Amino acid sequence: MSRGDEDSENALKSHTSGIHNTITLGAQKTISLFSSACMCRVPENLRNQNSSAYTPHLISIGPYHQHIETPMQHIKLYYANNLFLRLTQGTVLPDRKESEKKEFEVLKECVKEMKRLVDDAVKSYPDDVSLNEEMMVVDGCFILELLYKYYGLMKADEKKTIDGGDSGNSKLS
Repeated sequence: MSRGDEDSENALKSHTSGIHNTITLGAQKTISLFSSACMCRVPENLRNQNSSAYTPHLISIGPYHQHIETPMQHIKLYYANNLFLRLTQGTVLPDRKESEKKEFEVLKECVKEMKRLVDDAVKSYPDDVSLNEEMMVVDGCFILELLYKYYGLMKADEKKTIDGGDSGNSKLS
């Protein structure tokens, strides 16, 4: 290897080492800033570009937009209620009062668990947020029921396709 090639190789190594150090230090700073946080706000400079792109219009989930009353917020409560009905439906109960009692017991267990987890959930945010058991139960149940409903629709659509009915063009309702 000639002296010129050697100098070029050393310069490349030095430059690569500098880039590596910059990346490593940046990653370490990020890890220390957000060691337990995983739910971040959109940076202000991005929000200012188009604030409506980062604001919920139908349903808000979590503490960042809990103060926004969207047109479909009541749907979360409806879906949460449906999930509790789903969870207690398999139980044969003599009357509606017994059914409501069972739903209440399931809800009580959920609230108890959320009460236990609320402090850990708050640590998932890099800034101060207001979380409570009600929000966590309602938002969590809404998401679960939404997934159940979507899965049910997909299975129904799949069955129609297999049975020779619809060709996969069903609309979600």
